[in-house]
Amino acid sequence: MTVELKLAPGEFLDRDADTDFSDLGDYLAQGKAEPSGEAEIDAIAEHIRRIGDEMVLNYKPGAETLQDKEQGIIPRCLIFETENRDPRGKGCVMVGLNPGTSWPAERAFYREKGCSYGAVRDYWPILRKERPYYCRLTDFLDRVGLTGPILWTELVKCESKPDTVLSVQTIRGDINRYLFEELKKIPRDWPLIGVGRQAYEILAYRFSEQQVIGIPHPTSSRGQFASLFPRTKIIDPAAKAKLDELLKSKERVAVWFSCSANKGCHAE
Repeated sequence: MTVELKLAPGEFLDRDADTDFSDLGDYLAQGKAEPSGEAEIDAIAEHIRRIGDEMVLNYKPGAETLQDKEQGIIPRCLIFETENRDPRGKGCVMVGLNPGTSWPAERAFYREKGCSYGAVRDYWPILRKERPYYCRLTDFLDRVGLTGPILWTELVKCESKPDTVLSVQTIRGDINRYLFEELKKIPRDWPLIGVGRQAYEILAYRFSEQQVIGIPHPTSSRGQFASLFPRTKIIDPAAKAKLDELLKSKERVAVWFSCSANKGCHAE
């Protein structure tokens, strides 16, 4: 089966959530092997900005997700980070399951500035500095050698309603509407990094033509992330050796790093 992705601007938001992307060869062939300079990085940034504008404006929440613009609860956590990153370094895509519960200050900011993607981008420096999720993962990437730009994204774009579990259909819908579109201009040799076991497994099944690396969640993995990347900022030696091997080889494989305080880390 050949997947046709010739879309007009904004059209991706109307894509059928049940579209079958089982054959991604033609889809991935549209991407560049690697960025060759600032112009390509700027093109990626503009591509993500356009998706973000459409996302905040037109997002349709699933049964388990929460959106309330009057309260400042909006789809977010889609950021292409280039500041203080090496434009010629190897980049990556960091993929979580969905945004955590937004803080009152963040909601107030969006209410005051207007619920737009521009407001999401304006609040990013605060999030980047204050949220351990971003700080710890960035330190980890730098130690691995992924010093280039970072696409921060989520499988599902809105936070969950209290005491709910995301359904398969909600996850499928957002992947098909957004994540496939986001990756269209991302270099094929940038790894997809699934943050947490569930995000990793979904990426591993849905993106079989790209390298997928799974790591424990930095703030809710019961010490597993600390076993991989302790406060000393020295990556577990076995994990570091395997990561170096993967990133040099560019193999299109899926590898999860299982870690514990007693047994260290090993690749699965």
